[in-house]
Amino acid sequence: MKTPFIYLSYLARRLYFITPLFLIPIFLNGQAPMTTTFTSSGNFVILPGSGYHSNITVYVWGAGGAGGTKVGTGDLNESAGGGGGGYVIRSFTGVGAGTYPVVVGTGGTTAGIAGGLSSFAGPEGITLTAGGGGSSITRTGGTGGTANGGTTNEPGGNGGGTVVESGGGGGGGSGPVVSNNGANGTTGSGVAAGGLGGSLNIGVSGTGTGNGGVGGSRDASPTAFPGISPGGGGGGRGTGDVNGTSKAGADGRVIVVVTQLLSIQLSSFEIIASKNPVLRWTTVAEWNNDYFSVEHSQDGINYTEITKVNGQESSDKPTVYSYTDHTPYSGINYYRLRQVDIDGPYTTYPTKSVFVPVDDILVFPTLFDHEVTLQLSPPYDKAVNWALYDVLGNNIKTGKILNSQAMQKLSLNGLQSGSVYILAVFTDLGIGTKKLIRF
Repeated sequence: MKTPFIYLSYLARRLYFITPLFLIPIFLNGQAPMTTTFTSSGNFVILPGSGYHSNITVYVWGAGGAGGTKVGTGDLNESAGGGGGGYVIRSFTGVGAGTYPVVVGTGGTTAGIAGGLSSFAGPEGITLTAGGGGSSITRTGGTGGTANGGTTNEPGGNGGGTVVESGGGGGGGSGPVVSNNGANGTTGSGVAAGGLGGSLNIGVSGTGTGNGGVGGSRDASPTAFPGISPGGGGGGRGTGDVNGTSKAGADGRVIVVVTQLLSIQLSSFEIIASKNPVLRWTTVAEWNNDYFSVEHSQDGINYTEITKVNGQESSDKPTVYSYTDHTPYSGINYYRLRQVDIDGPYTTYPTKSVFVPVDDILVFPTLFDHEVTLQLSPPYDKAVNWALYDVLGNNIKTGKILNSQAMQKLSLNGLQSGSVYILAVFTDLGIGTKKLIRF
């Protein structure tokens, strides 16, 4: 287990995001998504871990504009609502190491001040921009902010307008699906009500994140409300709030959701048991994949590379790979895959094992004088016992081979010429026999 805060030694295995004042490490285990929220401008820095690439989804809200300036005279000095900020979403796949500048717009602070633009300068030269909402100097509400660069581009809602002796207009909303416009201020029954703020979604007034502020009224509840973060436009001033002002728009926001994935998506890895085991594996997709190293072990601890199989570099289509081992050991064989990126990092996958029985006993010459040579196929890593019998089943000689991976000479002196014998070899995998003749 690596010490979490040794930055230099294991920097390449971490993901960081940087604000102007802080360096915050984010640890990823290969799959779990992590969310980083920017409420002020900074840089998003991504360093994928060894053998990994990253997928990111970015959400950008522009800031809301403040409620408008006074448009009446005397006590008829109502104001329109500010526009909501725009909203953008986009996903990027196979993202490598890089620094991505983030701008978070500031909401309009006082009447007549528009909201600031928010942006994310992403991979592939693509920049996401969510414009700030406007702030009006007329009875028409401020316009919603623009939205560009995303797969979803939703302009902010327009601020609500106002008429003579009305309440102030509601601010425009900012958010996914549809950013509603703020409602206009209204006049009726001697009470001029403020317009409701626009919401994130169709048919909902002023109840969710990114809502515009409610405009002030002429008589009841005269105070306007600021926009709700992220990106809601500020409510316009109502005529009943003699000393009041229009309210501020909400600041923008940028959210980055990161999933760190392996450089390949391996859907299967299997071994087909036989005298010559067949390894077969399938990838669903590959990113930056140079090759696979097939490694073999006799004990499951010490591995040796036995071949390399070229990868597809980058592909979004399934690929099937296979390799046949023509020189396995007798007994249990262990295999594993090591996937190597083009730039060097690698990932080692879990071990698979297969049992290979002793397939043959090689003995020569079978017509012998005083000795024969014995070899097991495939090679066997343990000591084995052997015995020589005559045709009546009598045990004539016995012995033990300590190194059964090499050819062994068996001394068979003192046997009767012209006689037939059976050589039996005993392993924990079974018994093998060969017929021999003494000339």
